[in-house]
Amino acid sequence: MKAVFPIALLAIAMLCASAMAQENTADYWYKTGINLTGDGSYEKAVEAYENAIKLSPKNATLWDAKAQSLALAAGLLGNRSEYNESLKAEDKAIELDPKNSTFLVNKGFLIANMADVFGYQNESMYEDAVKEFDKAIQLDPRNKDAWNWKGMVLDSRLKRYDEALAAYNKAIEIGGTDVGDNFLLSNAWKGKGYDLAMRGRYNESAAAFDKAIELNPQNAVYIWYANATVLNASGMYDEAVKAYDKAIELSKGDITITQAY
Repeated sequence: MKAVFPIALLAIAMLCASAMAQENTADYWYKTGINLTGDGSYEKAVEAYENAIKLSPKNATLWDAKAQSLALAAGLLGNRSEYNESLKAEDKAIELDPKNSTFLVNKGFLIANMADVFGYQNESMYEDAVKEFDKAIQLDPRNKDAWNWKGMVLDSRLKRYDEALAAYNKAIEIGGTDVGDNFLLSNAWKGKGYDLAMRGRYNESAAAFDKAIELNPQNAVYIWYANATVLNASGMYDEAVKAYDKAIELSKGDITITQAY
């Protein structure tokens, strides 16, 4: 029986050593970063990704994850230099994996978002974002995210509705069937509805908004609000009132209900 206690201690020591070894892997720190990002702890997530990068400096996914968390932290705190660092991190991800179209999409989003968050809102930055989406599309013509984000920047920021409509149509043409696809395609149909309305094609616009709601009913309040805004801007006030009423009816008390009223 005397040998049992030392053996038990040895087993505990081995378990502790194993746990410490697991904590000192890039995968451990990457998963930690994901969890921290999900909790809204963006700066701590950046630290976790940096720990992962120290262990695996040529892992493009880690650099991309760091870029996203840096951008989220910068947007929350209003720190422009941190946002610049996020772009550098995304560039590093692209350098390490130049054939990954997702990283180019992410860079385009970061550029467009930087223009929004920090009040630059100049056309050249949005043009730069579109260029990144186009690079992604050249690498992978079936990248729905690239087409979708391109459409969003073209219509909401550059007011190039015909080009935006073509981008949304391409995303819709590529299609998809899972939950993530439905969310993205709902956005594409909503954008298409907006662009059609801006071209005076109101019947087609209404059908597009209906399709957006069908694909993502959880987002119906925002789609009705977008529809109402377009109708109002187009001078179709009776129809706009009905759409605002629908947004109010579906709203669960968030800021949209105030905007709709």
